[in-house]
Amino acid sequence: KFTEQRRAEAKALVEDRILDILTGPPTQKEQRSRESFRDMLREGLLDDQEIEVDVPEGAGEKGAGGVFSIGGDQNNPNVAAMADFLNRMGGGGGPGGAKKGSPPTERKKMPISEARDVILDIELDRLLENIDLK
Repeated sequence: KFTEQRRAEAKALVEDRILDILTGPPTQKEQRSRESFRDMLREGLLDDQEIEVDVPEGAGEKGAGGVFSIGGDQNNPNVAAMADFLNRMGGGGGPGGAKKGSPPTERKKMPISEARDVILDIELDRLLENIDLK
């Protein structure tokens, strides 16, 4: 149940992040325009539209090691966890303006239909990170 709540929160954040990419940050003056984009987004009319998304470096690439690469089987959870830990500790941020201690990012162009899942994963990670810190 707890994870389902976080997933619902993250889905709302995904929609807002995509709208930010399409229309820029919300302002009072452009609220109607943003809402019309929100309606089109929900109806799937923008699914083929390509947007640029800041994703963790190496996301979706098999065996990617980021800044630090550890030899061995990248499918081994221990090796993957150590590589992730080293990247988090050593990575200072990338073009996405990542905060210190967060993994470096790279900007990727993809259709909104794919970006939804990518952004959802990123937002879920952020929500869960914030919970772990409390």
